[in-house]
Amino acid sequence: MNNTMPSSGLAFAALLAAGAAGSCAFVTSGAAPPTSGAGGGGGGPAVTGSVTASAGSTTSSAGGASSSAGGATSSAGGGSSSSVATTSSSVATTSSSVATTSSSVATTSSSSSSGGGLDCSGSPPTGTCAATPAGWTNVVFKPDPAFTCPTGYDTPITLEATISAPGSNCTCSCDVPSTSPCTQGQLSLSLGSLACGFNKHMLTSDGGCDGLGAPLGGDPIVNNAQYQYGKVKSLPAAPVSCPSTVTLPDLVMGVACTPSQIGSGCGTQMSCVPAVPEAGTACVRKSGAHPCPTMYPTGYTLYAPGVVQDARKCDPCVCTSKATSCSNATLTTYDDASCTANPVALTADNGCHTLPGNDSTNAFFQYAATPDTMACAPSPPAPPKGTATGTSPTTLCCP
Repeated sequence: MNNTMPSSGLAFAALLAAGAAGSCAFVTSGAAPPTSGAGGGGGGPAVTGSVTASAGSTTSSAGGASSSAGGATSSAGGGSSSSVATTSSSVATTSSSVATTSSSVATTSSSSSSGGGLDCSGSPPTGTCAATPAGWTNVVFKPDPAFTCPTGYDTPITLEATISAPGSNCTCSCDVPSTSPCTQGQLSLSLGSLACGFNKHMLTSDGGCDGLGAPLGGDPIVNNAQYQYGKVKSLPAAPVSCPSTVTLPDLVMGVACTPSQIGSGCGTQMSCVPAVPEAGTACVRKSGAHPCPTMYPTGYTLYAPGVVQDARKCDPCVCTSKATSCSNATLTTYDDASCTANPVALTADNGCHTLPGNDSTNAFFQYAATPDTMACAPSPPAPPKGTATGTSPTTLCCP
């Protein structure tokens, strides 16, 4: 059995089969009204003729004789005939029985045509025939825990696999770097009272308030005169690490819905079920671990949520800054460790600039620059290590 779960976006081909057509006919019968002839009475002439019967009343004529069911009066040359009355009553009873039978047939026909359930052999059919192997239950399934049962299906069952979707890897997300990629490294500060470059100070910057080692003082070449000029070469962008978070891929989860009713009109090992929407896939489900039937070859071993023990782990991920260039670089000296007092700033472009103030007492500095991006690149994705296990499996098989 193939137990590899496809991704939630993968569409399955539904396996449907055509149902067999059927018809139903009602048969009714009617008996012709009886015709009788009876003799006379009291020595009179014989009364012959025909009797016409209808439900509720009977009229018999023979030489002017008439008879009604329930009370017959006959005249034939002054004579009376009880035989005709009796026959008329019998005919009326038979007519009533026929009428009752016709009413019953009409009622049965009306009831049969009203229906109400699924019928895959109707015109048009109100369901669709799906293969139903013995011992399996037809379901609509979608590998999406947010899937809601479509019309005609209910009793949703959430199921979880012990695998992640094919191609799913541990994901690595990156935050912005805590330090700028443009302020890391060693730089030189050249100062002079008459020109730039006579007194060079090698500095190491980490982007914070860093120490010079001692106050800058004055120009030792010119009797410690106040520095008037300075030059700083900018730092290139350097890779710095970024905070990172690694996340396990989700185990595959999905929802299976059972038909709310099973209709008629399909062949052997077929069920008339509601139409399957495009959002779901026609599958079959069975408790336990089983090989899939041939008509549903793609199998998944799934479990109820909460019984899966997930022992998978991800390797740590690494995020590195993506900056490649820097701009607006400046180096500012201060005379306090918090880099707030007596700021004297120089543009860091390797050019000689006039100092905007007296930096002789300054013993601290801060280098600043703007990177072209603060984004970070994560390390390549990798699949998780380890496995997940579960108990009391359910086998789901789809086309």
